[in-house]
Amino acid sequence: MVAVARRALRPPIGLPALLHRARPIVVDGQRLDPQVQWMLTLQKLTLRPGLDSGSPARARRLMAIDQSMVDAPPPEVHEVRDLTIDGAEGPLAARLYRPVDAPAPGPGVLYFHGGGFVIGDLETHDTACRILALESGAAVLAVDYRLAPEHPFPAAAEDALAAWGWLLENAGAVGFDPERVAVAGDSAGATLAAVVAHLGAGRRPRFQLLIYPSVDRGGDWPSKALFGEGFVLTSALVRWFMGHYASDPASLLDPRLSPLRFEDFDGQPPAHVLTAGFDVLRDEGAAYAARLREAGVPVSHELAEGLFHGFLQTLGVVDEGRRALERAAAQVRDALA
Repeated sequence: MVAVARRALRPPIGLPALLHRARPIVVDGQRLDPQVQWMLTLQKLTLRPGLDSGSPARARRLMAIDQSMVDAPPPEVHEVRDLTIDGAEGPLAARLYRPVDAPAPGPGVLYFHGGGFVIGDLETHDTACRILALESGAAVLAVDYRLAPEHPFPAAAEDALAAWGWLLENAGAVGFDPERVAVAGDSAGATLAAVVAHLGAGRRPRFQLLIYPSVDRGGDWPSKALFGEGFVLTSALVRWFMGHYASDPASLLDPRLSPLRFEDFDGQPPAHVLTAGFDVLRDEGAAYAARLREAGVPVSHELAEGLFHGFLQTLGVVDEGRRALERAAAQVRDALA
């Protein structure tokens, strides 16, 4: 079944382009990538239930099944090692990716996965972390922080800060040069990366990579209305995530969940912000990049116009998603050189 689905999602090269030319999807001056359009068309035909149609446990299973059909084969890296680090209230699973057999210490990235603080884990982001390590030349330490509803707000933020503190104390154990460490994440993980950049004790990261970041859960942005239906991360799914992680409306304004609401951006580490065009979070991510720039922080912002929220989990069928990740990794490589 999975093999059949993969063949359908990777059709003859010209087929998505033909569909795209016949019925292009254009919203707000942006044209949806033809491979994304093909994938979403097949998804509609299968009447696949939404992640928010059941329990968090069911959503985690659905995510694993969906990703098995659209993820790229994990590329080989020099070393992959599972380990345990200290979280805010106990041990956390983590995974270390070393791209090459090179003398340590060297550059490193602390990575937090996305998933609305409810889904996602080390496996869902394994391929993306391998590519990030290979293309940046830096070791990547991915952290499996606690998820909701078992662990509601601010558990994930507390774990992220604890992971950063652990890394500062144990950089040598994972081969990281503490002077050349970036913090990174996608979606909810980018929220956590931004929180670490603001609140991390001891030493700020040298760089931050924020991929389609969730940075203002209390705001009302045009992209929320433009892309609230039909492009994977729906407005209803965002509400479902927040209902499990931060059900108190006051939490939505807390900077540990909405980093755009931090008062002081002075002294933030340089950043690369990668946003997706067909994404409810597009505008708040752009606003975060602008806020960094206004504070005098060196920042680059790429808008991947034809892509959607969550493209890191579809690298086997969306070629432009992989290219966007490779360009972001190049930013990390240059920053940590």
